[in-house]
Amino acid sequence: SPSCAGGKGSVMLSSSDVQLTDIRTTLLQRHMKASYTALPGGRQRLIVNGVVVVERDDRGDLKVEGPLVEDFFEVREVIYGQYVML
Repeated sequence: SPSCAGGKGSVMLSSSDVQLTDIRTTLLQRHMKASYTALPGGRQRLIVNGVVVVERDDRGDLKVEGPLVEDFFEVREVIYGQYVML
């Protein structure tokens, strides 16, 4: 599903559904620890280096939470790499 990010009027689109398992694979290739959990109600969670949490809600929207440290920005970069910004 499209998400607003980046700035006013920006829309992020992907040609397919962005999967947390794909994001996890990319993070592991970058030598980061990432654990995936499927939660009740269609939600999903990815915990990265024990610091950053990426969640997908039941509507498919992604949310990234954590302190503004290097890991947070690297996770955000990986996620943004899955989208095209319009």
